[in-house]
Amino acid sequence: MVHFDCIGGASGNMLLGALLDVGAPAMDIERLLRTLPVSDWQWRIETVRRGSIGATHLTVESAERQPQRHLSDIVGILAGLPEPVRGRARRVFERLAQAEAKVHRTGVDEVHFHEVGAVDAIVDIVGTVAALHFLGVDTVSASPLPLGHGLIECQHGTFPNPAPATVELLKGVPTRAVDVAAELVTPTGAALLVGLEARFGAPPPVWDSVGYGAGTRELPWPNVVRVLMGQEAVPQDALTVLETNLDDASPQVYGPLMDDLFVQGALDVTLTPVLMKKNRPGIVISVLCDTARATTLQGLLLRQTTTLGVRSWEVSRARLDRRMTTVQVAGGEARVKLALDGKGEVVKVVPEFDDCLALSRQVGRPLQQVLDEVRAAGWTQGGAHAHDTLPG
Repeated sequence: MVHFDCIGGASGNMLLGALLDVGAPAMDIERLLRTLPVSDWQWRIETVRRGSIGATHLTVESAERQPQRHLSDIVGILAGLPEPVRGRARRVFERLAQAEAKVHRTGVDEVHFHEVGAVDAIVDIVGTVAALHFLGVDTVSASPLPLGHGLIECQHGTFPNPAPATVELLKGVPTRAVDVAAELVTPTGAALLVGLEARFGAPPPVWDSVGYGAGTRELPWPNVVRVLMGQEAVPQDALTVLETNLDDASPQVYGPLMDDLFVQGALDVTLTPVLMKKNRPGIVISVLCDTARATTLQGLLLRQTTTLGVRSWEVSRARLDRRMTTVQVAGGEARVKLALDGKGEVVKVVPEFDDCLALSRQVGRPLQQVLDEVRAAGWTQGGAHAHDTLPG
């Protein structure tokens, strides 16, 4: 995996420069870029210093006057690229088009790419995707992104910093404010990280290669992106816990309430008996959810229970990747959930309880026996299909 430590922000040339610095083959990437139907461009790859750190700085120059390009034009330019470079690059441009369409209140197909439709942005985006491909990297993560303030000038006019398209792209992405009047995260940089489905958080626990990509602007700190390439960490989810105490509600409400919480997106709901004030027996309702669903679920707790307040806090959850598959056992079939490590190897098999219960009743065998048979079948039959099934 690759982790981008966005010390000085994130732009297309900084991300690509960092990948070149960590060992992506510049000649192979340029050879691939030269197959694109855009002409009269050159790139310059230099070793520079930002503060006391040596880094690779990439500059793309073009004498050609750039036409206004739509998403369909970009898709046509990418058409000759091999998969998966074509698909990943297209997703980056699609995310950018969606953000621009939202900002300008227009359709995705009507968006005019200006700076991002220029040759340098095309080279930055396709080059970054190609660099990851040549490095054999599928998984990308990144640090929280630093955002400056003030105003910026572009072909659309004067905009607040960060640019509106950048703000739209970074919905749900961890950021941090820094006191500098400079654009640190560009729409191209944001689109690359979001389009590549980067996970935002800690770097991998072990890395074996380090590289630095340089930005152009002078900052009070080194204007670089540091890339760490190493072993993939256990996936971490940023989640929210909602919690409230009840000592004056009928136990009859808890079942429907739990059902409604799951329908509205709760990942887990638990009820814990406690002894509350005035020696009253009570219940602590705990809800685990994606942060984006927290407000909705908090409102449901306030409306459908007698509570007057709901506590909340952010948590990090380490998890194994999961896949679902179906296995055959005597008398029928059942689904199992396969837990995978970072290399895609099965490390745990969890039978679907409802399937096993139904099968137990159907064939007249003890439930525990069916559970054991299905789990054993998951190890022998499921491992071969772990990479071909959908996430569980």
